[in-house]
Amino acid sequence: MEYLVPIMIIAGVSLAGEILAHIISFPIPAAVYALVIMFALLCLKIIKLEWVEKVSMAMISVMLIVFIPPTVSFMEIAANMRGQLPAMILLLALTAVLVMGFTGLVAQITVRAEEKRIKKKRYIRIAKCRREGGGK
Repeated sequence: MEYLVPIMIIAGVSLAGEILAHIISFPIPAAVYALVIMFALLCLKIIKLEWVEKVSMAMISVMLIVFIPPTVSFMEIAANMRGQLPAMILLLALTAVLVMGFTGLVAQITVRAEEKRIKKKRYIRIAKCRREGGGK
């Protein structure tokens, strides 16, 4: 029973993602819709993290098994793709550089915003202290 409710919650959110993907008919995988739904439910505290955390961690620990069949399938068609290998390597390298650059940019923006927020908070505290006569 300890695992049944969390599994049902995760399955229900996954089903909601599938239904949403079918209704919207936009080329976004149902799993992405399910992740967004789960994120929203967790942020809104409709679902508590403690309810699904244990089962989620167990699912993540066995996630590698899910990637074995696609890897085997890729190895079967690799012979047909030999002529396209240089283009694929170039594309993979380019996308890796773009992802790293974009991630770095987002990290810089986030850090600067946080530093600005901290400075503003500190300035407000100093101004309040001076108004109350503590800064003389």
